[in-house]
Amino acid sequence: MPNEPPRPVVFHVVLSETRDLEKEREKEFTERIGLLEIPPQISAVVVGRRFIDSSGGRVKRDLISTRLNPNALKPANAETLAHIFRPNFNELAFPVHALGSTMMVGPAEDNAFKIEP
Repeated sequence: MPNEPPRPVVFHVVLSETRDLEKEREKEFTERIGLLEIPPQISAVVVGRRFIDSSGGRVKRDLISTRLNPNALKPANAETLAHIFRPNFNELAFPVHALGSTMMVGPAEDNAFKIEP
């Protein structure tokens, strides 16, 4: 990451819930993000989820929290982030099923990006 980014940098954390038992850990994680000291190169941290509901169709997403960095070199706009990361659904059909995937980043010579189920 450059020392002085040309535009706001937003980290998007996508929670991968595996069952309802994770709700408390999800809440704790989100609260802990609020306590982080974010480097000035990062403008905001956005936390959300992605899932499918029982009606099928497109992958749905929602927004859990947005943490703006008051010390950001390039501040992010809260209204713009709320618009970009707004939920893409009007109603849900239960049950809802989480989607999980993991991306592992390693040394460039080892095919740095791989997707694992």
